[in-house]
Amino acid sequence: ASSRGRLFPGPSLSPLAVPNMPAMKRAMKASDEAKRARKADQVAEHCAVVVAAIGGIPDEVVPEKARNMLASLAERSLQTPAALRHTYQAQVADMVAQAFQDFDRHLSAVLGGDRAKVDNVYGDREARREALAK
Repeated sequence: ASSRGRLFPGPSLSPLAVPNMPAMKRAMKASDEAKRARKADQVAEHCAVVVAAIGGIPDEVVPEKARNMLASLAERSLQTPAALRHTYQAQVADMVAQAFQDFDRHLSAVLGGDRAKVDNVYGDREARREALAK
């Protein structure tokens, strides 16, 4: 096999030695689709956790009917990337955030009252001891 008449010296490539490009593209596309599917499953799992958490917010923070409505709308709205959300989906996401902020304030207020009781336990104990000593 002489290299005369060819542009590149060396062994010539047979058609079998060249990879089948369409088949490789299909394989790459399939792996990309699998990655997208895994990502979508992860997002759906996270959204399910958020929806379950919405259900756990007490009635005094968000009324039951509003909570149910918010939970039903939240999953679909939160699965859509923020940049691609419709105006209504963005509003639902904002309402979800507001509900959790309200719940956080509610918990802080409840725990703040309990913390004051705990802090006063030692003072109350001393007052009782003094009262018994008299």
